[in-house]
Amino acid sequence: MSARTSSMYEDELGNPNGISAQEILDDPRCLVDGKPIVTPYNEEDYIRVEAANIVKKEHWDESRMDEAREQVKKEIENHDKLREISVTIHKLIDTGVIRADEATFLSNIDKKIEGTMFEGNDKVLKSLHKQTHDFIKQLKELHGNDCTIINNVGVKGKALGEDIYGHIDYLVVDRDGRIHMYMFKASTKPYYKWSEPKVEKYRYYAAFLKQLLAQNGVDVNNMALNIVPVIVDTDYNVLNGVSIRPIQDLTVSGEGKYVMDKYDKHARFIVPS
Repeated sequence: MSARTSSMYEDELGNPNGISAQEILDDPRCLVDGKPIVTPYNEEDYIRVEAANIVKKEHWDESRMDEAREQVKKEIENHDKLREISVTIHKLIDTGVIRADEATFLSNIDKKIEGTMFEGNDKVLKSLHKQTHDFIKQLKELHGNDCTIINNVGVKGKALGEDIYGHIDYLVVDRDGRIHMYMFKASTKPYYKWSEPKVEKYRYYAAFLKQLLAQNGVDVNNMALNIVPVIVDTDYNVLNGVSIRPIQDLTVSGEGKYVMDKYDKHARFIVPS
């Protein structure tokens, strides 16, 4: 596996290291049977779908659709702020010093939080540090104390004739050699309120990352794909809290049915190994 220790967020901030696996999903050339594998973004369509999802998930009456639309519009307006929070969360949980004691962690993250809502927010930083330690403890409980835990994994490969890169927060190799992928995803909503298009896009993203690993010679057969939702409590001016929520298995539906065949097939077509 070709892994790098530098953060993907250097790429996001402008270093010319190729196209991210996330961007490839939105590339107009990313087609299967002549159709985009992910519906191209259209703001009005997004508002309509997300508002309908809010009404459904919250069990609201249809008369509150306008209220739901306004909620989605506010989220769009604050997208950049939420993205900044999300990027900072990744920088913090991916840094090696996150595994150190609290004092060492806090004294080594100044550059990562400078100018963000985390700066000077020791309460949230201490909480995130403890929750990450609890998460790593959970990984050992799930996969054995002798499992190998690798965080901040970067992987490069080819797709659509382009150099592409991907980033994985945590990879765990259990005693039987099975690999488990864990991706942290920040949101203001709990996982059960995420819309289907959003979950579907993450399934494609996970499948693309899996194929990038395969391109680099990693045995991805029977690989486990998981999302770790991180709930952000903020009014977009003050960061009140960050909560790492229960692990969600991307490979199965809510009814427990395996659902990755479609995503894996399309990913192998776009990112051949």
